[in-house]
Amino acid sequence: MEEEASKGLLDPDKLIQMKEYIEPIKINWQRISYIMYLLNMPAKNSKKERYKNQNKKLIQDKATLEDVSIENHNQIDKIKKEIRTS
Repeated sequence: MEEEASKGLLDPDKLIQMKEYIEPIKINWQRISYIMYLLNMPAKNSKKERYKNQNKKLIQDKATLEDVSIENHNQIDKIKKEIRTS
């Protein structure tokens, strides 16, 4: 899409808008992947390291509980500001 925008086939504002729509989907996919990683983790300690090495893709951009908590608080603050201004 960026190539098309650079060639003038796609409006740059439209490209930015599309990226904004896709970003939450990407974040949700990363979180779901990490949850699946945790759910399928073997119970035996001897198998955990091999499982971790096989599934590096799923844990690349994992969000910690603290990250999710901070994001949730930020979203709540944004909603409160919107309510106050409207």
